[in-house]
Amino acid sequence: MRLTKTLTALALATVLALPAMAQTAAPATTTPAKPAATAPATPAPATTAAPAAAAPATTTSVKPVTTAKPAKAEKKPFTDTVNINTADAATLDKLYGIGKSRAASIIKNRPYKAADELVSKKVLPQSVFDKIKGQLAI
Repeated sequence: MRLTKTLTALALATVLALPAMAQTAAPATTTPAKPAATAPATPAPATTAAPAAAAPATTTSVKPVTTAKPAKAEKKPFTDTVNINTADAATLDKLYGIGKSRAASIIKNRPYKAADELVSKKVLPQSVFDKIKGQLAI
């Protein structure tokens, strides 16, 4: 009878520990608790001891490593024409490749005689300028 209860408790602990084992690098081995020879064995300690042994495995499980970066929220296409000499930072920020930092740099380097001065003054890289040059005005 004792052996049946011990094996049942061990099987229950193994089933509960399987999800935790799947996440760890090396599977943990557990040894069944031996009942004391002098004290009478009761089913309650055997069943509570086995799940308690499985609990640390779930709390100390290894988190899966994710290498994919979260997707950035893409800006909606901005189709209006923007005057780079008069536009505010919020309007410039709507253009492709222009964030708060580049908008501040565009404002700082004003006035511009031509839109291509954004590249010659090294405010924008050529690749960004090529994508938005149709939206820029002087």
